[in-house]
Amino acid sequence: MFSSQRRQDLEANNHQQIGDPVKFGATILSLVNMADPPARLATGSDAYAVLSKAAKSLEANAEEWKGLTLSTDFPN
Repeated sequence: MFSSQRRQDLEANNHQQIGDPVKFGATILSLVNMADPPARLATGSDAYAVLSKAAKSLEANAEEWKGLTLSTDFPN
C-alpha cells in the first residue's frame, strides 16, 4: 500500500507520461515477432537517457579501476 502522499504524487503524474501507449504496444508486438529480441529494452526518450547515463557511469568506473581489476589475472 502507498502512503497518502505517495498516492497523491502518483495521481498528479498520471497521464503526464511522455510515451505514447499505442507506440509502446506496437513495440511490444514487434519484440514478440523478433527471432532474437533484446534481453532488455528501455522504451522512451526518458528511459533511454537514464540507461545511457548509467552505462556511461559504469564504463567510466570500469576504466578507472581497470588496472586493479586486471591485476588479479595469472601472469602470461
